[in-house]
Amino acid sequence: MTYQEKRSYIQFMGNIIGFIIYMFYLVSETKGIQVGMIEFGKYVLLLVPALAIVQIIVKIIFDTLNRTREKKEDENLKDELDYMIELKSLRNFCFAFLASFFITLSLFWLGVSMITCLYVMVSGIFVAGNVIELSYIYYYRVGS
Repeated sequence: MTYQEKRSYIQFMGNIIGFIIYMFYLVSETKGIQVGMIEFGKYVLLLVPALAIVQIIVKIIFDTLNRTREKKEDENLKDELDYMIELKSLRNFCFAFLASFFITLSLFWLGVSMITCLYVMVSGIFVAGNVIELSYIYYYRVGS
């Protein structure tokens, strides 16, 4: 297994951990209240730093364990294949994020409650974050 695959697996697990923690926070905060547009924006904007902090912590732990286990530094060299894989994975992420965004907008249009739209939006961001990591794993395995 290559360094990039291991890193993607670890970041995938970090996404899952961050999503679970954030959903517990979100459910406990929104239990029994009406969510308006201001709260909707607040919770979506809090999602980005929360996931970023979890990813930074996971990356630090992974780099520390990788250095102690393999006794070598982070592989920062990228060739054309790495850039192609990064672009293809980013494309898949954009498709997943846009699909979840349009599903959320469709739910708004259909008149579904704001809390349901919030859960769908947060879940869609989580799915899009996992799509990019799974795309990295897939493309590094296939080699294209």
